[in-house]
Amino acid sequence: MSISRLPPDWRDRIDKYRATPRPRWMRIVGWMWISLTVVTVLAICAVAILLNNARFHQYVIQKIEANATDSLGVRVQLQNFALHLPTLSVDLYGITVDGASPYANPPLLQVDHIEAGVRVVSILHKAWYFDNLRIDRPIARVFVDDHGVSNIPVFKKTDNSNSTSVFDLGIRHALLDQGEVYYNNQPSALAVDLRNLVVKSSFDNALKKYSGDLTYSDGRFVLGDFQPLTHSLEAQFSATPDAFELTRSKLTVGASQVSLNGTLRDYNNPDLQAHYDVAADGKEIAAVLHNPSVPAGTIQTSGSVQFREAASGTNIEALVVNGTLASKRLDVKTAALRAVVSNLSGQYSLANGDATLRDFHADLLGGGVTAQGTMKNLGGNSSTKVTAALRGLSLGELV
Repeated sequence: MSISRLPPDWRDRIDKYRATPRPRWMRIVGWMWISLTVVTVLAICAVAILLNNARFHQYVIQKIEANATDSLGVRVQLQNFALHLPTLSVDLYGITVDGASPYANPPLLQVDHIEAGVRVVSILHKAWYFDNLRIDRPIARVFVDDHGVSNIPVFKKTDNSNSTSVFDLGIRHALLDQGEVYYNNQPSALAVDLRNLVVKSSFDNALKKYSGDLTYSDGRFVLGDFQPLTHSLEAQFSATPDAFELTRSKLTVGASQVSLNGTLRDYNNPDLQAHYDVAADGKEIAAVLHNPSVPAGTIQTSGSVQFREAASGTNIEALVVNGTLASKRLDVKTAALRAVVSNLSGQYSLANGDATLRDFHADLLGGGVTAQGTMKNLGGNSSTKVTAALRGLSLGELV
């Protein structure tokens, strides 16, 4: 670089700067920085060379399997992995986790692919976080026998008192795609299958808050001899170290729908506040229960739920429910009666272990029915008191 064309004052400044020797500490810092860079590059090259070595690659797989097996107490298998140093990410392929004895097979968990990427904030302070986590096609099979023995392994206890929560990990973006969950898919009184399961989540580091969506479109619920319920779910949620909020959720079972939102605070001493809206199709309920006497038509109910765990008393006494029910038309068909019930309405509540029905009204047989009722002490020796009044009923209105 020529300085001949610069003004005289600038040439004098540059010449003076060149003539001034740099402090010794600056030269030391410069050489340390260069040395650190060279060592880092050499370490990366060495790791890359080792990982491309077939024997070392297989050794790492065996080491991962051994550590995971030791922690879970069940066999863990890994088909392959790929480490990407430039992006600080890793891909795991073909993960299989056996069930706990005596139900080792089928496996408790199988995952086609897991991708995890981290971002380092500070090497000196060991600060980092998960930038991305993706789980493709996980299949979980949970089984519990009649004696309460399950195939879920118990984590090995360690002496390390430092525990890391999911909020400390701070997973910025998470996706679980094409998941499947099977609960008691072996012959049992209760079974649940969830297919096409997708979970998406993002993390706000400033608020320590996860926000996400959970959906599945092909769920199946079986209880005893009842007809299986095929259903789907859409839900939005957020979670912090102090509270979990279900922002919106909709469960669809045929023509029936259940909407729910609420907030759960204090995980150790749960404090729940929720609101629900239900539209139940009587014809579908009759088919599930194998009971044709269930009235055909739509019943709607909505209300609020509160629960706060108390030091004394039962859970039923800590539960508070307030709601309303309504139906425009119900077709009653039994061996003894065929009639139409219309304009049904009422209010119900549950508090301190007592259930109450208030202001119940329905039009029936050309007249009307009103009722009030109370059931005391649901959690113990319950007693029921109901009063009803029939007005203007006509047998000629029987279908």
